[in-house]
Amino acid sequence: MTTPPQGPQNPQEPQEPQDPREPQAPRDHHGWGTRWPPQGPGGPPQGPGGPPQGPGGPPPHGAPPPSHPVRSAGATVGAAFGGVFGFMAINLVIGLIALRIASGTAFAVAAVLLALIAFGGGFLLIRTGRPAGNGLGIGLMIGWALVSIISAGFCTGLNPEMYR
Repeated sequence: MTTPPQGPQNPQEPQEPQDPREPQAPRDHHGWGTRWPPQGPGGPPQGPGGPPQGPGGPPPHGAPPPSHPVRSAGATVGAAFGGVFGFMAINLVIGLIALRIASGTAFAVAAVLLALIAFGGGFLLIRTGRPAGNGLGIGLMIGWALVSIISAGFCTGLNPEMYR
């Protein structure tokens, strides 16, 4: 006589799929949660009891809300423009202070500080993962590059003539 297979010891513990060849629910493009309705050829997959259902049964009316916040491209683009103009304002202040001191060391310190603000601050803002943070971080970096190109490196300390 054999004993029947027992379920998990802890009812809170998730069960693994019975068959490893069983299709898994598709993930969205970020790898978070599932897409609803599942996309693929022939429409959503049908289980033995009909369309897929959540723990509380089928969705009441239409598709459930997304499992993650919707990213706003408008907020990212707007914040990127803000980051560009913000870097220009920071550059103006630091540049005026360096010109007031007027030494090779002051220009070198200003150049390093501007690069740290643009790239270090930009990287940290991008790491927040928020649309506005991403835009501001990218905008700071774009601002540094744009000011460097327009001023031939004088405003960001890339031009070696500043240190003579």
